[in-house]
Amino acid sequence: MNSERMFELAQGLAEAKSRQDVPAALKVLHDDMVLENPAFGTTARGLAENEKVLSRFFASFPDYNVVLQGHAANDDTLVCWGRVQIQ
Repeated sequence: MNSERMFELAQGLAEAKSRQDVPAALKVLHDDMVLENPAFGTTARGLAENEKVLSRFFASFPDYNVVLQGHAANDDTLVCWGRVQIQ
């Protein structure tokens, strides 16, 4: 998968998360998805774990909104950065 497609998927995830739409977020994730959040020191592996983490996250941050501003990638890794807003 090329870096532009990876970023497109990450953007779709960001949009779903900004809507707090867990089912839409899970549709973007691969079965073996590993989602790391260095700011919170968390790592979620697989769909079931990501569903739990996202649900808990939205309960803690009900007005979460994210805007991705850039990314860097190689053959199998994508790193994104942007701005998180609490509205």
